[in-house]
Amino acid sequence: MSSTSRQVVSSAVTFLYQSVRVEIAPHLTPILAPEQVQKFQPFVRWFTRLQTSLRTTPVKGGATRVEPTFYRLTKVDIQSADFFGQAKNKLGFLKLKATVEDDYGRTLPGVVFLRGQSVAILVIVYPAHSPEAEDPSDYDDSKANVILTIQPRVAGATMNSVEIPAGMLDSDDKAEDGGSLSFTAQRELKEECGITINANDMKPLFTQAGGIYTSAGASDEQIQFFYCKKLMRDSDIKALQGRFGGAEKEIGERITLKIVPLNQLLTATQDAKAIIALALYNLQRSTTHL
Repeated sequence: MSSTSRQVVSSAVTFLYQSVRVEIAPHLTPILAPEQVQKFQPFVRWFTRLQTSLRTTPVKGGATRVEPTFYRLTKVDIQSADFFGQAKNKLGFLKLKATVEDDYGRTLPGVVFLRGQSVAILVIVYPAHSPEAEDPSDYDDSKANVILTIQPRVAGATMNSVEIPAGMLDSDDKAEDGGSLSFTAQRELKEECGITINANDMKPLFTQAGGIYTSAGASDEQIQFFYCKKLMRDSDIKALQGRFGGAEKEIGERITLKIVPLNQLLTATQDAKAIIALALYNLQRSTTHL
């Protein structure tokens, strides 16, 4: 190989984050700096929660030792990074491998896909002759519809995934957990569906801190579920069918809206978010008369 065709391979970058060694893989060092990692909220949140749990919770069981033992985080290897935005300068995802071991050298599985918190919204719309009147009798779930999105999902190997509106917590949302997640839900509805919902109309379906883990064996993602009820004229509901939405310029979203009756939601989708939201809604409805 001639000298003109050789490629310069960058070296790994290592730094300490709260006394834990963090290493950025060589191929990432031209685009990912330690400062970006330390400011990436999903990393900060995951690291803090993990360290707290490691210090306070011994792990039980195991074939070689029965009594509980404490584990510790000794190293984080950052293997992959993805950036969002038109300029591709906004850190969106990190994939890393955490080395977590006890005093006997036993380790725990530590591959982590960091994407942070998300929201999912069950949007229930009711046909009403005069939506401004807010007649309680109009909120009849037997006549209710749900707004769904149809969009390509490469990871799911489908070009027509049917889901409820959802989205990631954005670092620009700025507020702390509860308030920012509600704001994120409002933003996603506006972005994906073109619908404006007041903060007071966005009701949580799950109240434990952070939301529900969707794949805790591989990802830090927690989803906070919300629901909202909206009266609309029947003609306006029908006009939603097939409407286009999504942040196409920013992240390539291509969304088409789909309206289905609430009582058909379970068979209209393979989306875990939709099924969880429906189950939570039905539970709350049975216990609190939503």
